Amino acid sequence: MLDAASSTTVRQAPPPPPPPPSLQPAKDAVNTVHKAMESGFFNPITNGDVKNAVGALKGLDATNAKAAISELAKDGGLDKLASEINDGKSFGLGGLSADEKRDFFTEMAKDLGGTELKSLSDAFAKAGGDYHGKADVEALGKAIATHATPDAKLDYVKAQAGSTLDHAADTT
Repeated sequence: MLDAASSTTVRQAPPPPPPPPSLQPAKDAVNTVHKAMESGFFNPITNGDVKNAVGALKGLDATNAKAAISELAKDGGLDKLASEINDGKSFGLGGLSADEKRDFFTEMAKDLGGTELKSLSDAFAKAGGDYHGKADVEALGKAIATHATPDAKLDYVKAQAGSTLDHAADTT
């Protein structure tokens, strides 16, 4: 026969929360971009290097893409990548075609938040190619309008509003 004291229920602790997502893929992608962007007199950056760097970023999930773009923006790697993407050299040393850039912008718009999209936009504005990189910034803007989440769109606009520039005197 059971008495009241021996029939108590033992409560089990709730299961631990799942571990945070691994950011190792972001670190690997950043390393791939840095390695691809290394150059020297006898080691120019090729179209294949640019495609490897872009492929490493396009292959990330949203969490890792945000982390990778943030790190590249901090260390100057994003500016270098944007410049190389726009490089128009021949003999296999050029950047990406307009279609390849559009595909890259589409993938980034799907995965990044507003802050990271602003960093990407700023990098392409600095890289130039035309008046302050207008064509690339416009193409990225179209990708954001079409493919970004509503929150990312709003955050992007807020981030851009905080850094508007007066180009009235700069007409070149």
